[in-house]
Amino acid sequence: MERLEAHRPAPLLALAAAVVAWASAFPAIRVALHGLDPIQVALLRLVVASMLMAVLVPLAKPRLPRAQDLPLILLMGLSGMAAYQVMLNVGEIRVAAGTASILVNASRIFTALMAVAFLGERISALAWVGIWVAFAGVTVVGLSQGASLRIEAGSVLVLAAGLSQAVFFILQKPLLDRYTSYEVTAYASWAGTLMLAIAAPSLPGTLAAGLAPLLAVLWLGVVSSGLGFLCWTFALSRLPVSIGSSGLYGVPPVAFLIGWLLLGEVPARLTLVGGVIALAGIVMIGLRRSPRTGPPATSKETIEPCA
Repeated sequence: MERLEAHRPAPLLALAAAVVAWASAFPAIRVALHGLDPIQVALLRLVVASMLMAVLVPLAKPRLPRAQDLPLILLMGLSGMAAYQVMLNVGEIRVAAGTASILVNASRIFTALMAVAFLGERISALAWVGIWVAFAGVTVVGLSQGASLRIEAGSVLVLAAGLSQAVFFILQKPLLDRYTSYEVTAYASWAGTLMLAIAAPSLPGTLAAGLAPLLAVLWLGVVSSGLGFLCWTFALSRLPVSIGSSGLYGVPPVAFLIGWLLLGEVPARLTLVGGVIALAGIVMIGLRRSPRTGPPATSKETIEPCA
């Protein structure tokens, strides 16, 4: 029954839609930055996503968070929403969309290491090898510039965004034992929006940014954040963990493809080589919790998306 459920078209299409939605975020950010500054892009994206989460309240019927969980929720909003968005946006001023998607995937490395250090998780020898392989690949991607290797400040910032996202994943784990995935995501989105509200006075001026940047921000909020989350939740409720986790490996290749088609960004050879190495390592890391077969994932099981 599980195999039949896993191969029904609806959850597989939902998974594919989530991958495309998240992959499209990286080139959309590049478009938005042509008329908006990084903080404006982050705030507008979170405002749109938060409004969408609010629209879903009558359907999802979220509970109010417990008072003792508020500090953790605020930290989630800071790390996974505000800091992540701003650092990724600043980094993408200089870093191509596909390259950024690979570097953000480094969050899988950081998450695995933090899970061992702070959550007491054990990982296999293969996963440890994967961590080093992925780190080597990410290093090549982060340093690659044309046909040479050099340090790029934008790459460091995107890597920092990946680290911030990993902190978010670790922080959300205890909350997923008490709240639904919608509640955790909504609380974090609203908290992140509140933290970036200091930039709200600059928003009226964004109307002069031009149509393309504003449409890109709308896409980021509605499709990359909102639709991506909904499709991901639907797919994970009906697919085995192994299939859901494997689908995420498609985000960087799709981001490269969209970046090439939409922005004309052609990745350097070193970037492609490093990306293949990094993805191979990330697959190994994913095997630490993703058996070849298994029941559909639940809201308590966490597979880290990259968007």
